[in-house]
Amino acid sequence: MRALVTGLIDLVWGAMTESEFYTPDDLANTSTQSSYEGLRILEFLTRHGFVERITRREPIYRKLENAPNPGDALRILQTLIEDTCTTAA
Repeated sequence: MRALVTGLIDLVWGAMTESEFYTPDDLANTSTQSSYEGLRILEFLTRHGFVERITRREPIYRKLENAPNPGDALRILQTLIEDTCTTAA
């Protein structure tokens, strides 16, 4: 399951370029994900500071300049959690 989520994040993140604006529909067209899945991923990325929502009325997003790759960050976090669980056991 974790690999699937990380893969979806990588897919959406890879479809975005800095300084461009995207809607969930735009990302659905370029990433082969549904608009709903794209919106969920964009909300996750917004909540954790990788992208920003530009407008309140319409879901339009932009990748933040110099933001780290969220898939890489997620994999590092998962490794740290697994190492902590292994050490504690």
